Amino acid sequence: MRRVAILIVLLGCDRSTPDRPATADAPTQAPVTAAAPSAPLPAAASDTLHVEVVTRTLWRIEESALTEIALELLANRVSCASSDGGCTLGSLDRSTVLPRLGFEAGDQLRTLAGVPLTSGESLHTAFHAARSQGVFTVELQRGAEARRHRYRIRTLVPRSVRVDALERGIDLLADAVRREPGDRVVVDPAAIASLANALEADPGATLRLLGVDPEASFVSVGSVPVASMRDAANALRGAAVAPVALELVGPDKTPIHLALEHRAELVDPAVLTAIRASLPDVATPTPLEPRDPGAPEVPVDPGALFDGVTAVSETEFTITRKALERALADDTAASGMLRMVPDRDGRGVKLFGMRIGAVDRFSPRHVGLRNGDLVTAINGKPLGSITEAAEAYTAARKADEIVIELLRRAVTVTLKIRVVD
Repeated sequence: MRRVAILIVLLGCDRSTPDRPATADAPTQAPVTAAAPSAPLPAAASDTLHVEVVTRTLWRIEESALTEIALELLANRVSCASSDGGCTLGSLDRSTVLPRLGFEAGDQLRTLAGVPLTSGESLHTAFHAARSQGVFTVELQRGAEARRHRYRIRTLVPRSVRVDALERGIDLLADAVRREPGDRVVVDPAAIASLANALEADPGATLRLLGVDPEASFVSVGSVPVASMRDAANALRGAAVAPVALELVGPDKTPIHLALEHRAELVDPAVLTAIRASLPDVATPTPLEPRDPGAPEVPVDPGALFDGVTAVSETEFTITRKALERALADDTAASGMLRMVPDRDGRGVKLFGMRIGAVDRFSPRHVGLRNGDLVTAINGKPLGSITEAAEAYTAARKADEIVIELLRRAVTVTLKIRVVD
């Protein structure tokens, strides 16, 4: 399997287990006491993963962090011994990601994403369920204390302070604003002002929270006619009596009617504080400055290319057969050059944690790959499953040319690597 994992050193295949159906949510249980997570450990390899602590029991994480947890437990890099009602974590060191996500040695993990952790097979099912849900809960026992840790899988790669803060605020606001069956939306009264601020700052994303087409527009709020998002936000701030009738019209002119109901203590006050800290306080939003998707990445220094690799252009390379065999021969060194995450939609494999390498140490960067690339096919073979990835790996090792198709910042890129004697 290590050789399959190395595929992306030149090829990019999937080392994940096959998808399994997500398991239903865990049954409702009595509230449990929240306590502060363990203190952060010194910097380690796991610190390259993006993990954000929101409250004592809530984290926002990259999908790659979930993959790391799975690798640590399923590969026994961290022991989780079966015990009555779950599995108990063994010792944790600073090279593991689990401490950064609030776990401590001795914690008994009971459920993950609603799946009881009673066996190794249940771990596989739980991780697939967590990835599918996007927002998942881990129930655990720490001594005499029952705990619930919640994790939101999000893209946390830094762009600009303004954009990141706004996205974070609206993401967390989803805990305080929930669409209910029918035409009902419940909101924590303490989050009304934040909802109004979000509506002005990013109307489309906020309308999605309400379960409405992001292109919809307001007609009235609480029977008060409105002509703009600013009017709607101001009317929302002044609507003290619930339920508040919201009237909108979709992009196809279809009328939309919602009832906004108050539900006190819907969300942890610490989450409300984090929401307010992220969203703008003023009514007029500041123009966003998203990262330019066409901004060039710092190129690899040609002098640092692996011996035997030649860059013909930014997307075309040659590699000697001998250099190719050397690059694929050292499984341990090569697998440490990058990490991979299967795409949620089954389009391929996303790359991250890629190192630069050197003349005597191969890196996927030497043949044009970059962190964040979504590799979709190799020599015309899609990477939709582990079987397809293994087939692509076997075929490409013997080919005279390797063609890698990928998506980079929503742009299709084709890399061509010609193998020469």
